[in-house]
Amino acid sequence: EIPTPFPRLNKLITAGKKGGFPYGALVAMGARTGTGKSTLLMTFMLHYLMKLRLSVAYLNFEMSEAILSRRFFAGVTKGDPWRHEKYPNFDQKQALFEQVVLGWKADGLLYPRNQGSSSLDAVLGYLRSVTDKGVRVVFIDTVNRIHTPGGKGRPRWEMMIGTLQRLEQFALDRDIIIICACQENREQDRRQSKQPILSDLADSSEIEKVAAVVLQLHRPLKLGS
Repeated sequence: EIPTPFPRLNKLITAGKKGGFPYGALVAMGARTGTGKSTLLMTFMLHYLMKLRLSVAYLNFEMSEAILSRRFFAGVTKGDPWRHEKYPNFDQKQALFEQVVLGWKADGLLYPRNQGSSSLDAVLGYLRSVTDKGVRVVFIDTVNRIHTPGGKGRPRWEMMIGTLQRLEQFALDRDIIIICACQENREQDRRQSKQPILSDLADSSEIEKVAAVVLQLHRPLKLGS
């Protein structure tokens, strides 16, 4: 197991014990658009990369390379270094950017939206290449954007559960952790509490049969509950 950045969450995952996410498993993180799932996913990734010194890979099918690189850079430097007085001139900023971001990209550990195919076969091929290099934790944002071959005419939920099953089997075979963000539908808006439940996960309400851990984000102030 590897701990998350949040001690209370670790205890919830492991029934009161100090723990975290198990190796050889798929972890799903569900949230509505705009509730911060990408930010939280990046927080987990930076925790594992910088504090625990684990080798990680990050696939993002929502952001361009420029936006993703800047977010990663800001996270590593704990702020926006382009405006930080610690880096007074452009050359220093550019040198740091190349050291932090371009070096990570050169190792093939950053997979932005416009880098390659979002088909399931391409994603699994990429995961094989990075796990061969020693990657232990993989982040996917969002899994709903992965395209399943031969999916024409099949229900979306059926394709999604097939994608999750193959990712879960890959994590088990390679003894790694795959943490993927999942979109949620708007059904929670119809409930008075506005709190999410498993059936709110878009395209796959049976995700709990595949994922070892399912997290769902809820922001009461944003949702008006």
